[in-house]
Amino acid sequence: MLKTPRTAIQGEEGSNSATATRLLLGNDVSLLCCDSFQAAFDALDSGEAPNAVLPIENTTAGLIQPVWDRLLEINPGPVLAARAEARVRIGFVAAGLPGSSGKIRKLLAHPVAELQCHRFVQKSGWNVVPCHDTAGAARMVREANDLTQAALCPLPAARVYDLEILHPECGDSSRTWTRFLLLEHGTALPGPADDRSILIFSLRDRPGALVEALACFARQGLSLGAIHSRALPGHPGQYRFLLELGVGAGDSRNLTALADLDKVAMEIRLLGSYKTPPWPETISER
Repeated sequence: MLKTPRTAIQGEEGSNSATATRLLLGNDVSLLCCDSFQAAFDALDSGEAPNAVLPIENTTAGLIQPVWDRLLEINPGPVLAARAEARVRIGFVAAGLPGSSGKIRKLLAHPVAELQCHRFVQKSGWNVVPCHDTAGAARMVREANDLTQAALCPLPAARVYDLEILHPECGDSSRTWTRFLLLEHGTALPGPADDRSILIFSLRDRPGALVEALACFARQGLSLGAIHSRALPGHPGQYRFLLELGVGAGDSRNLTALADLDKVAMEIRLLGSYKTPPWPETISER
């Protein structure tokens, strides 16, 4: 009997990663829940999962560096391509067992969630216990059956594990989103409707090289969504750059810019080209 393909995520049922995966692949998608980003990459590389949905950036906490390090090939592995993007509006609640209000002493929290809810955590006075996953924190509170423990988790996770909402809005910002990429092995597949492309390139170490590289896109009137750099381990002074453009890879202006970039870059790789989703205004409850 053939097994249903599962999509690898870092997290558990009720996590923001699970929400993003359903936005990309539908409500019937089967999840392969992993404890870490590396475990999700391992599942993808081994063929246990044909694809993975992983976060790349949070608008409050910043880049998710372990994911970018693999995409930038700082960490070794087969070449990956970004097929699509999901955007999830993030909200965190503090949740505990029914009847635990006024009794909480410990807060189970993923470090990134704690960072996004810094003011609430400081004001609560609760001892923070680091946890591998936001939804996992909710599960662990339910399993511990301890009225002194609470979880900093998404609302869907609190509902999955039948927890009482102790504080409904814990985030420092009421407007926070996380971007996720659908990743597969292979190369990017540009389409005519694409409005986003992600490039990875490195430059020769000489004065003005980055200015020349960016000028290739400026001359074509292209909008840069983001640019990031990462030092290459073992190669002092050398960096790999990641550029997000507000145009698909097949656009004629982009093709001209890439031809110019080829004259100054040591390497160029297209990580992804796809149509971007809108920024959701509501926090998912599923």
